[in-house]
Order: sequence, then C-alpha cells, then structure tokens
Amino acid sequence: MTTKAPKPFPCASRPGWFDTGKTRDTKVARKALRICDTCPAIEACRKAGREGREWGIWGGETQPERWAYLGIESPLPAPRCGTEAGYRRHLDLGQECKACRAAHQERGREYDKVRRAREREARKNQPPKTEITVRPQCGTAQGYKWHLRNGETHLLNGSTCGCATTGRAAYSAKRAAEPRKKAAA
Repeated sequence: MTTKAPKPFPCASRPGWFDTGKTRDTKVARKALRICDTCPAIEACRKAGREGREWGIWGGETQPERWAYLGIESPLPAPRCGTEAGYRRHLDLGQECKACRAAHQERGREYDKVRRAREREARKNQPPKTEITVRPQCGTAQGYKWHLRNGETHLLNGSTCGCATTGRAAYSAKRAAEPRKKAAA
C-alpha cells in the first residue's frame, strides 16, 4: 500500500504575502486573502491565529480583524495625517490625502535643501581643478598650431623643431586640394 505525501497548504508557496496582515487594502494582502479563500484548512488556521495571537494573515483574517474579534485594542495607533508616516500609510492603502502629500513634499524639499548644502560644502573643500592639456609633438601640423596659439612665433622662424616647415606644408596641401573659384568677369 502506498501513501501519498500530504499536499502542502497553498500559503506555503508564498509565506511573505501572509506577513503583511495590517490591512486588506494592499495588493499583496488581497492576493494572500484569495489564497486563503481556496484553502481547505481555513477554519483551523483562523482558530490557530486567534489562539496563538499570531501576526499577519491567518485563516483569511488580518491582524486588526483578529484583534477586533478578540476585543484587543491595537497596540500601535494609526499614524496621524499630515506626517510622513501618514503619507506612507495612505500610500499602502492606495488612498489620497492632501495633508499627507503636502507633508511628504515638504520633507522632500527639506531633504533636497540639506543635500544641496552638503554638496556645496564638499565643492568648497575640494582643491581647484587644473586643466591638463597635452602639448602636441613638435614637427607636426598640430605643433605648428600650438606655437601660433601660444604666441611662440619666434620659434617658427628658422626653428629647430620643424613645426614651421610641417605646418606650412600642411597648409599648402590643404589649399591645393580646395577647388579654385573663378574670378567673376
């Protein structure tokens, strides 16, 4: 005679969904409650949750629902509106609250102000950036342009680096490659 292994309960595949039993209104809690609705052990699970005063969703019941059934007041009051915690609570519930949104936006502005002040202070304390330029090699057309840009014309007349000769040759080659415009008669 063979015996089949007992089938695991549906909640065993997603235990994290059942730890968020603060409210029915979150997306995860609704998914968990749908799993509970199909479970054959829902009554036994609900009883175990009530007797053991468990946290999360047990037998299709959330924590506040279990507390209400047992006549226990919630140890944690709901956060006040107009606070960051209130904003997060409304966000979890998918609700809109103007006072909480304003508090959240004000907190964001304060955070940005502090962050920008820290960045300014960090920039003050940094050494000034020095621009590093690489001098082109002498004897090239770029070397010739370097000498012209930096006012080193004394090096160009009979210089030993050869920049003048190379630069003038490059300029002549460029002029020869350009098509000549005919003078208008």
